[in-house]
Amino acid sequence: MTAEGVVVRAAELDELEKAAELRAQMAREMDNEWDVEHPGWRDGFVQFFREKQKRGDAQLFYADRDGEIVGLAAFSVLDEYRAAAFGRPRGWVNSVYVVPELRRCGIARMLMRAGLQWFRARGCVMARLRTSEEGRPLYEALGFVEGTEMELEL
Repeated sequence: MTAEGVVVRAAELDELEKAAELRAQMAREMDNEWDVEHPGWRDGFVQFFREKQKRGDAQLFYADRDGEIVGLAAFSVLDEYRAAAFGRPRGWVNSVYVVPELRRCGIARMLMRAGLQWFRARGCVMARLRTSEEGRPLYEALGFVEGTEMELEL
C-alpha cells in the first residue's frame, strides 16, 4: 500500500463525530472498550475539541483518501501558566491514528507535519505527546525526545 491519493486536511466543526469514531477504533485496538467503560465519552470528546477548535486552541486533521477518512490527529494548545506568564505556549498531540491497512505508508507523518506546522503558526514553542512503542520511531524521526515529565495516578 502507498499513501497515494491521501490528502491531509483540517477537520471541520461539523464532522468531529468521525474523529470520535476513529478514536474509538484506536482504543479498541489498544484493548479498551471506552463505549462500555465510559458511556457518553464520544459526546465529551466532540464537545471538548469543538469548543477548543472554535476558539482557535485546537485543530483536528484528517487524512482523506478519495473522500474516505483514513487517519486522524488532534492538536491542542495547552492552557497553562507558561503561555500566559512567559508567552511560551505549548501544544499537545492527541490521537494520532491511521487505519491498519494503510499504516507504514507515511500518513501519520503527513498528519504530524500538518499539526506541527499549525502549532508553529499558533506560536507554540514545544509539542508534547504520549506514544505507544509502535509510534515511537515516527516521533523520534520527527525530533521528539524523552523528557523529565513524570506521572502519578490519583
